[in-house]
Amino acid sequence: MDSNIIDRDLEIIKNFIYNDEVQMLLSKIMNSVKEFNIFEITGMQEQEIKHSNTLAWLFGDNEHGLDSRFFIEFLKKSIIATQSNSDYYDNLIVEINKLREYIYLSNRKKELEVRREYNNIDIVVIDQNNKHVFLIENKIYSSEEEKQLYTYFNNIEKEFNN
Repeated sequence: MDSNIIDRDLEIIKNFIYNDEVQMLLSKIMNSVKEFNIFEITGMQEQEIKHSNTLAWLFGDNEHGLDSRFFIEFLKKSIIATQSNSDYYDNLIVEINKLREYIYLSNRKKELEVRREYNNIDIVVIDQNNKHVFLIENKIYSSEEEKQLYTYFNNIEKEFNN
């Protein structure tokens, strides 16, 4: 097959995948079921540690059998939330595009290792196959300590320098 045709087809696919309107419509379809908050239902809406434990369990490939699907949907929702805040989005366009590449175009199967309270970080998700590390700091009615995320990022960057 002609490489020009392959390149053209790949560009068409990328344009479709990266199209925010398409992604929002797909997300709307996927989320057409009434949303609910299990933490509110159980009375745990203000219990940060239980939130982090539950998220860490869902993000990992545990007995739930979801593989990385829950984590990927979390990342997609994070992109949508970031887009709705132009102060953040304008400064993060490059990172958001890298995140989209990870979500939609990873070459290898996502095999996630999830760590809790690793170097004081609430949740660390490591995908060695695709060379990505995600740091998640969960906040409920509290604010970031001075340079907290900066410190976490630098510590993790030293450990996972590639």
